[in-house]
Amino acid sequence: MGGFGGVDQVEGPVLPTYEEAAALPMGREQQIPHAYIDRNGHMNVRHYIGVFDDCGFPYLDRFGIDHDYVAREHKGVMDLENHVRFIAEVLEGERVSAHLRLLDVGPKSMHWMNFMVNHTKRAVSATLELLTVHVDLETRRVVPWSAESLAGMSAQLELDRALSWAAPSSGCMGIKR
Repeated sequence: MGGFGGVDQVEGPVLPTYEEAAALPMGREQQIPHAYIDRNGHMNVRHYIGVFDDCGFPYLDRFGIDHDYVAREHKGVMDLENHVRFIAEVLEGERVSAHLRLLDVGPKSMHWMNFMVNHTKRAVSATLELLTVHVDLETRRVVPWSAESLAGMSAQLELDRALSWAAPSSGCMGIKR
């Protein structure tokens, strides 16, 4: 993608196009402030995670895992594993958003990807692949999804599996069956 000035990188999975990634469900769009920029003149790694995280919770809301659910049921989600892939630099003032795609859903877990879309450059700038579990926040143990949440995730998974492009997963994580 040429975002890092011709750096030799290990070949990875084929990325979706800007248009394909941008068509996925989105969290929020934001402009990158000066405070996110490091001494190299681009967005620091910690802020990539923040942008992804800001979009992940609104995505979970669509499956009923919102603030009310957490307060009422004392259940939430926790990530077990993450894999970040930096593809093209994000600079101050550029507009980005994260778009999400389910890769798999199990009785207690979900495998999903976030795609950071740079609207200024019309490119995918980074991906975040996650393995997330549903947790009882009182016992701190992994528990099954509610029937409502699992039904919503299963329906979304069907839509995501029907997309014309393969998700560029790392191959280093997934749901054990």
